Amino acid sequence: MSEFAASAGPVSAAIELLQRADERLRSSGIQRLSLDDRRGRARGAVELGECLLHQDADAHLALPFAEMLRNLIEAQLSHFPENLFWDIDFLASSALCNARRAGARGVETLESYDALLRSMYERFGSHSPIRFRYVHDFTYGFDWAKWVRKDPEQRAQVGPFDLTFLRVMHRRGHELLELIDAGDREYPTLPEGQARNPFGFKRDPVSEVELLTALARAGAIPVCTWQLETTPNWERPFADIRSQRARQLGLDD
Repeated sequence: MSEFAASAGPVSAAIELLQRADERLRSSGIQRLSLDDRRGRARGAVELGECLLHQDADAHLALPFAEMLRNLIEAQLSHFPENLFWDIDFLASSALCNARRAGARGVETLESYDALLRSMYERFGSHSPIRFRYVHDFTYGFDWAKWVRKDPEQRAQVGPFDLTFLRVMHRRGHELLELIDAGDREYPTLPEGQARNPFGFKRDPVSEVELLTALARAGAIPVCTWQLETTPNWERPFADIRSQRARQLGLDD
């Protein structure tokens, strides 16, 4: 245990909780890839806690933040067991920053993050009729950039991991479930065990790694979630860029 974690107080208790989350990740055997080519592996929960939590300022937020982060990890393991890239740095940082800004309602803000993220992952993941294979489109901002571009005047001030957008995603999940239930052509009911891919390019694990890695190297990821601080970008047509790059790589489906 680091000197940081060994110090007394709520932050110490939070770090101990995050250690158990990291142990859960290690026992799962997943690779936890990162789009940060300097690291290769995504930061663990303890490292995120040590980077983000401040002993005095965050005393009342430390445990709620650790619980949220642990529950996010558990939700991702449960509902997206095949997820490849595990960068959640900016997601975690955004949640904590918004909790700090909320002042006396900071704990309530983190509890809202906890509930919304868990519900959203359940709604979109492998145990749902939607059955997406990865959470990459959310964590790297493709969903957010697409949403903002539809109405930038009203939406450009909403961050990719603000509660406002999480609620948008939650509602979108409900809409997709209704489409599936109605037998929609674009979102049909899937055979058991089949992951959903509404895109025109391959998203098997090998193809997904190749495509996302190429996009990251080209600076064509809307949100660099592997960074604790970053400037999300919605202004470029990231959906089109991704499709074009997939064609260049021979990943047309």
